[in-house]
Amino acid sequence: MENTKKITYEEARTRLSEIVNILESGNEKLEDSIKLWQEGSELAKFCETFLKKAEDQMSALENAEK
Repeated sequence: MENTKKITYEEARTRLSEIVNILESGNEKLEDSIKLWQEGSELAKFCETFLKKAEDQMSALENAEK
């Protein structure tokens, strides 16, 4: 998903939650489920990277205050 760079963390998290709910329902065709899984994986990576950067920024701020 190339457009993950254009969305916010909150939007990515919301979409990821939607994908999880869709996949858990079991109502999608296999091909659609695979596409959703791929999108979800990319969103999860985007969220993980975002949170890691935020954590690093917080650590840097804490260290600067010492």
